[in-house]
Amino acid sequence: MKEKTLKLLFYLKRGTQSKDGKSPIMARLSVGRTMVQFSCKIACSPQLWDSRKSRLVGKSGEAVSVNAELDRLQLSVHRAF
Repeated sequence: MKEKTLKLLFYLKRGTQSKDGKSPIMARLSVGRTMVQFSCKIACSPQLWDSRKSRLVGKSGEAVSVNAELDRLQLSVHRAF
């Protein structure tokens, strides 16, 4: 039996913005050929989002807290897998 691969991608849903100008961060989880998308329940400023790194850039309070939350979420997904 072939081992299944796990891929986790974070992306910004730029089509929707809240009243304060923040966009929600979404996650795409792929295990083998099965894929599911879900909201991370986190919003950030689109200007700070780096799509290549799937993280926020800078050392601002918002960037540090959101990146820490994304790391925590990624760790819990990998631990469950």
